[in-house]
Amino acid sequence: MSTLESTDPTTDEWVDIRMTDLEEGEWELDAVVVDGRMEHVDLRVREDLVASFVECLADDLSRNQRAALLDRLSEAGADGPDAAAAPDTADATED
Repeated sequence: MSTLESTDPTTDEWVDIRMTDLEEGEWELDAVVVDGRMEHVDLRVREDLVASFVECLADDLSRNQRAALLDRLSEAGADGPDAAAAPDTADATED
């Protein structure tokens, strides 16, 4: 159970994430407000910390939620942006 969930029992359909013991420069959060409304939020994480950041997020998920997320990520990975960047092996057989 996440720390936030244990202090806020109104989390029916939400996954609560609380980052603790952060060091300066690990991540940046920018919220853009236009005309008094939230336009968007940008979260930047240092590239070398992305894996540990995702692990921290996953720690706050249930076992079923983690499994569903991993399934979704592996499905996206098969057809995701990296697949388009992979070399085309069909061209490798040309003489």
